[in-house]
Amino acid sequence: MGFHIEDILDDDKEAWRHEFIDAAVVDGRQSRIIENRYSDEEMQRYSPYGKRHTYFAKADSRFLKVDFFDKRGRIMKTMRATAHSNVGTIEQPKVRARILETNDHRSNTTVVMVKLQARYDITLPGEIFQSSYV
Repeated sequence: MGFHIEDILDDDKEAWRHEFIDAAVVDGRQSRIIENRYSDEEMQRYSPYGKRHTYFAKADSRFLKVDFFDKRGRIMKTMRATAHSNVGTIEQPKVRARILETNDHRSNTTVVMVKLQARYDITLPGEIFQSSYV
């Protein structure tokens, strides 16, 4: 499958059902595993994924990795987040990953995305959403 835009979208929390399912150690860090599924059946129907397991560090809630599953429950991809940096303000602290590495288990390929700069609340030109930009 390679890269899909759902891999990096900042999710609308209301569009998902979230359920704590387990704990695990990821890269030496104690983490919580949250299962995510679309709450809207139509969104679920159009998504290439049946569910996701998202791993958050217990100590500081930073995103560590996510496993993407197909609609039959088979793992498709694993995305790991590294090179975290603090963004936001003292009142609204946020930690963001600068590097996302996605391993596609079916095609045995890896895509690495490095965030060089992040800008929020800006207007994007319409042509950026054409396939030639992806």
